[in-house]
Amino acid sequence: MDVLLLASRLVLCAVFLVAGVAKLADRVRAREDLCALGVPQALAHPAATALGCAEIVLGAALAFDGVAVPAALGALAILAAGIARGAWSVAGGREEDCGCFGSVRRSPIGARTIARDLLLAGAAVLLVSHGGELGVSPAGWIAGLPPLGLLAAAAAASLLGVLAFLLALARRRAARRLVEQLSARLADERTVS
Repeated sequence: MDVLLLASRLVLCAVFLVAGVAKLADRVRAREDLCALGVPQALAHPAATALGCAEIVLGAALAFDGVAVPAALGALAILAAGIARGAWSVAGGREEDCGCFGSVRRSPIGARTIARDLLLAGAAVLLVSHGGELGVSPAGWIAGLPPLGLLAAAAAASLLGVLAFLLALARRRAARRLVEQLSARLADERTVS
């Protein structure tokens, strides 16, 4: 089990570090990806920067025993959002770029993207459920945090809340755009008829 836990941490660490660095290296593309999801132009740049920074922090934190569990929880939250976004995109028949790794690797969202995120989420769940390599549960870990650690955990949770809000906003805007497009098509069809 120790080998599996270590492998899970290393894979998640590498994936999040690469994804974060790639987003920060090409912020224009990261911003465009968020705008394609419906994030307002004014929020897309800071959101892309925040997401890239969050991924780097989580990736780095996964390398350290003392913060591996909360980092795995943060990674799980981002992965859950990615899985939901992928399922929503596939179910709606939309062909969107993943943008998960910035310009390093571009691919359309599809079953492979969702399967990859599910496997990574499984690795994060494994880390959380086994307390990383700490031998304690996440609740025990939180109870043992010093005040500065609690502050850092609260800040990370707040950042994840902001990211969740931005994703929800993007979904709402995309749904509104879809309704507007359908309304325009219906109006065009009535005009032609």
